[in-house]
Amino acid sequence: MGKVDWEKERQRLTVLYAKMENGELNKIAADFDSLNEVAREALRDEMAKRGLQVSSQLATLAAGAQTTIGITGARCSAALPRSS
Repeated sequence: MGKVDWEKERQRLTVLYAKMENGELNKIAADFDSLNEVAREALRDEMAKRGLQVSSQLATLAAGAQTTIGITGARCSAALPRSS
């Protein structure tokens, strides 16, 4: 597996999350701890733009998040469809 370009991944997720319905974002947020830091940031940003509430538990997790590289990050990235 090649090296991940985290900036491109952040941009990809930003576009992907922007296209999602609020309910879809909430489903992803419900599994927040499985996301890598880049996905968490993109999700928090999109939810904030829409005025959606991010629970205090998620905010706490996000504040203490460290970049997750490896199985968790790969699983998260692979679970989301790639934009064309």
